[in-house]
Amino acid sequence: MPDENNKLKSEEAYAIEYVQGLKAFYRHLLLFLFILLFFVGGIYLVHGFVPTYIQFLTAGWVMGLLFHGLNAHVFINLFGPTWERKKIEKRLGRKL
Repeated sequence: MPDENNKLKSEEAYAIEYVQGLKAFYRHLLLFLFILLFFVGGIYLVHGFVPTYIQFLTAGWVMGLLFHGLNAHVFINLFGPTWERKKIEKRLGRKL
């Protein structure tokens, strides 16, 4: 019975962490869209073009956003629960 409770708590913790990751990604996406619309759009309206350095910054941010989205939706899971468990077990010197 205690193993079932630990497993359930572990699954709940993973679900909470997953939802928090999604929330952080959507917040990041909204910030990107806000800045893109108002600041970059404003620069375009004033000057009639967007300077090259802003295009490169935007492209870099899009790549970061893409990686963040893939990580949040667990398509790329570099530091997921399995990795965490292994590191904790290594630090404790025993299995959890």
